[in-house]
Amino acid sequence: MARGGDGVGLSLVLGREPGRISFEAWSWSTVRLLSRTRVDDGRWHLIEVPYDPASNTAVLFVDGVYQSHAELGAGTAHDARLRLGDNIGAHQPFAGDLDEIEVLAATTHADVFGQLAPVLSHGARRDALRALRERVLPRSTPGLAADRARAWPERRLAVRAHVADALGLVPPPLPVPLDVCLHGELVRDGVRLVRLSWTGFPGQRATGWLWLPAEPAPGRRPAVLCPHGHWQDGARHPVVQARCAAFAQLGWTALAVDSVHVEHVASGVNSVGAMTWHNQRALDLLLARDDVDPERVAVTGASGGGQQTCYLMALEDRLCAAAQVVMACYLDEILAEDSAHCGCNHTPRLAARTDVPEMCAVFAPKPVLFGSVTGDWTRNFPQRGLPELRAHWQRLGGPEVRSRHGDEGHNYDRPMREVVYALFADVFAGRGDGAVRERIDEPAFRAFGQVELAPLVAARSDARLDGAWMAAEYLGRRPRVASLAELAPGLDLAVSRREVAWLDPGDARWRRGTVTGSDGVPIPFRLGRDHDGGAGPYTVVVDPHGAVAAMLETTPAAGAHAEDRPGSGSRVVLVDPRPYGEWAPFRSAWQRNGLLLGRGEGYQAALDVATVCASLPGDLPVHLTARGEAGVVAVLAAHLCPRIAKVAVDGLGPTYGADGNRWPLCPELLRFADLPRLVATLPAGCAFSSGPK
Repeated sequence: MARGGDGVGLSLVLGREPGRISFEAWSWSTVRLLSRTRVDDGRWHLIEVPYDPASNTAVLFVDGVYQSHAELGAGTAHDARLRLGDNIGAHQPFAGDLDEIEVLAATTHADVFGQLAPVLSHGARRDALRALRERVLPRSTPGLAADRARAWPERRLAVRAHVADALGLVPPPLPVPLDVCLHGELVRDGVRLVRLSWTGFPGQRATGWLWLPAEPAPGRRPAVLCPHGHWQDGARHPVVQARCAAFAQLGWTALAVDSVHVEHVASGVNSVGAMTWHNQRALDLLLARDDVDPERVAVTGASGGGQQTCYLMALEDRLCAAAQVVMACYLDEILAEDSAHCGCNHTPRLAARTDVPEMCAVFAPKPVLFGSVTGDWTRNFPQRGLPELRAHWQRLGGPEVRSRHGDEGHNYDRPMREVVYALFADVFAGRGDGAVRERIDEPAFRAFGQVELAPLVAARSDARLDGAWMAAEYLGRRPRVASLAELAPGLDLAVSRREVAWLDPGDARWRRGTVTGSDGVPIPFRLGRDHDGGAGPYTVVVDPHGAVAAMLETTPAAGAHAEDRPGSGSRVVLVDPRPYGEWAPFRSAWQRNGLLLGRGEGYQAALDVATVCASLPGDLPVHLTARGEAGVVAVLAAHLCPRIAKVAVDGLGPTYGADGNRWPLCPELLRFADLPRLVATLPAGCAFSSGPK
């Protein structure tokens, strides 16, 4: 390993997978070159990793045999120190022998780098994804335009229904008693803090922190629901405590709900869906109390808590006011072609039908405040989003939308909190004289330390939800779907023949070409010249490591039968669908963003493969050969393209019922069918075979 401080320069790691070498450069967290050959057999092995700075590409060889390659990410550790056999800063020794370590200024594999030249340059791929993102993510909301005002009541209901469905709350979980339990309390500075839990999903507990005035006035009082974001220690962080304590000191009740993080992609279970249900059950709890006024219940949260606030604004009529802090923005502000935001933001299919400002608009005309800052993704909200919402509220006869835009970083600081106190105080007081308080001073309060809170946490730890249990609960009540199109509304799954753009002359050994799909993104592939004659079928090969990996290997395509192997008369086509091969540098971003956009990566890959198969010259049938996880892609592609006459895989891996988060991610697939049924229902005339793994 070579490392400078916390910056890893490069390393060879043994143990990522049993017996296999992994080369990991400065982008090691997202790009790893894993050997296919095991090196734990007691023999000496020659490990080589040549690197080409011009293309930023590295290749891993074991005993002179190609293993894998990848474009590396950005960044280096310029002052890296080399350590042989052990990690730096941690005792992680290498159990074996090292000999003849060399760092060379040149490589003996220049010919390989020549073959690695991509069909599409990195810039062309990046630009295509950027253009796609700009097309599918709007920067304005047509439904909020003045000329669409008459249609808003109907659109409002459609947005609410879509949000609830994307969260997995249609139909909602079974109603069960709250069964509220108290687990201890602390008192300080005029507030009483109570640790409590209640039933969220049937048979599962939600947890939170109830803040009350130490000496409450008689009668019913206002209440504020306070979902928290990703603060260290969650709802116990001093920033979260500060606003909750202030609400109690102002004579109100506050309930901070502990966030839960759980995901089972293939069933549709997502973190913010679970958190939204826990918040809705928390509203049930507040409204069931005889000291809470059901007409005066508000919600506020920042960052991830602001996101939860947004979903409640779209779903809940029981709230009288809302303050959403440092999360209001169009989704294009937090999704990029080469990066993804927090996993909590990736609600399945949400962005295929709506965006954040429109979700917030569902709350109109009730009082609302939006907090934004210059130092995060909300920096543009005062110009993009807020004007639309203010006009929308005005058309509906609501009060003026309040806002605060701070020249500061991502936070829910005291100045932001004080404008929220003023909003809620005005709303709870029922002020109708038009007077607006700009701020209310935050009362003095010394936050409870983590040592003080430890006994309450020990009495009831933060809620946790098991993904497998949640998957069973979701699938037990959620409706099945009739087609894959319902699970991928961001994709046009109607496959048709498209024109091939050839990049090489017809006599090239591997002729490179692209087919541009309906979304405007070119799909790269290579056609082998030695196999372009005769009447045999096309053999289309999909390898998760990329078309170049299949091209460089000397062994025949894994899982292929003799008649499918290169050199047997078949026309061999090596294709790189998203997210494989040339698209691998963008996988980590689009794997997550694709969930939100209704473009799950498994469905996207299948569509790309099906589009290439449908567009190959002539009318010869296609035999589709897939390796590893791409076997799933091949089966899905055969459901989309009738030209595919045969599918050969080297094993499909675990079912999605056994591992809902396996790759390729196929959001909500289990609402349609799992792998055995997908194979059993392949179109008539499409053969299927599975070889040894």
